[in-house]
Amino acid sequence: MRQTNAERGRTALRHSKSLLLVLLILPGLPLPAQSGKPVSRRENAQEKEAVTAADPTPQSGTAAGTEARRKKKWDWRKFKIVITDGKVRTTYSRKGLQIEGADGRHGVRLRWRLQSRYAYPFDKDPRKDADFGLVAANKYFLRRARIKSDGHFFGDFLKYKYEQSLLSGKLLNFYADVKIRDWFRIRGGQWKSVFTRERFTSSGKQQFIERSIVNRPFTVDRQAGVSVFGHLMPGTRGDSWYYFEVLTGTGRGNGFDDDGPMLVARYQWNFLGRDLGFSSSDLEYHRAPAASVAVAAARNRSRFTRFSGGGGGQLTGFEPGAPGQYSLKQLQGEFFLKYRGLSIQNENHWKNVYDNVNRTSTDLRGSYAQAGYFPHYAWKRIPRAIEIGYRYGYVDRNVGVPGTLTQEHSIVLNVFLEGHDNKLSFDVGRLSLARVGQPDLYEYRYRFQWDVSF
Repeated sequence: MRQTNAERGRTALRHSKSLLLVLLILPGLPLPAQSGKPVSRRENAQEKEAVTAADPTPQSGTAAGTEARRKKKWDWRKFKIVITDGKVRTTYSRKGLQIEGADGRHGVRLRWRLQSRYAYPFDKDPRKDADFGLVAANKYFLRRARIKSDGHFFGDFLKYKYEQSLLSGKLLNFYADVKIRDWFRIRGGQWKSVFTRERFTSSGKQQFIERSIVNRPFTVDRQAGVSVFGHLMPGTRGDSWYYFEVLTGTGRGNGFDDDGPMLVARYQWNFLGRDLGFSSSDLEYHRAPAASVAVAAARNRSRFTRFSGGGGGQLTGFEPGAPGQYSLKQLQGEFFLKYRGLSIQNENHWKNVYDNVNRTSTDLRGSYAQAGYFPHYAWKRIPRAIEIGYRYGYVDRNVGVPGTLTQEHSIVLNVFLEGHDNKLSFDVGRLSLARVGQPDLYEYRYRFQWDVSF
């Protein structure tokens, strides 16, 4: 049984009104703090400068007294338990459970992450006719539950990262980095290939609830293998990163195919001399613009045409393959910018799939562009922790063949309670599929999510 889009829209609005109301009437929230790596004194100073720049009006009189009293109140963000015997220091705080030596040269950290989501009338991106117009259903579920660990030994000479799903039990990431020089590092294990910014950025540090429709057909995703990479000319106009990876090419948890490894190369130029990590949203409030451009290429031959967190799989329209049946060639270019609460990112993809058995060739194209902004910096009445964003994306699954174009328009509202470590997100998307000789199919999607790491 199918519902009309009008009926589905009215039902969705009834479910989403209360969520929107909660988000829009939230009282003034604190400026979101950076998440992830420990914040140094220098970074703290930069953050204070950013707050002053964003709201330079000095406090005096009653306002100053109120602020002083507020600072004396207990702040859960500063919660910390420390146990030490002089040689080993154990700390539990919002950053997780940390154990390190007194000199700080060796240390490990353990964290947990939960991501709960409500979606209506569906969650996954529709890709074919049958995915549109189905009877709408509310869906509330635990999207991600993970345990994570990272650490360093002998300073920054050796680092490791480990991540496992508590829902499926699958090992997601487990790799070690050896730093010989800033410009020469070696990685071994299993990780998400550094092929595209959107996919390599953790789902917990994204701007939208989920990645764009471009991600599924073009990601290289998690693979096992080895890599050399490095940071060149940091702090100069030549500031850049390079990556060269030799991977299994058969997806997470699999070994090499008979037809050789997957090869991935990436070059990222931070052309303003300021390095940008893999995290969306300008939580840091960059007083000076920081931007990068990057290009990447990949080639592989295996029985798969696409990859995901579940391993190797097939694109829509492709049958399960024999070992070495599909040859893949991919290129992508990207742009990223952060400046005074504004963030902009864009990727453009090309992919060719050659079927070595049936002697057919298929070209795919895809692109997305998104922007986010903290409106507090334009209108002080809006809490600093609120961000709004917009994204457009398209995928042409078979260039030159009619009826293979899908598109996405999405908007998002984020409330950063504690940076990316604790945030609420609400997004609305319009997804469409072109058809030959018929009107395009389209569907609206509404989602609400709470993502927390501790």
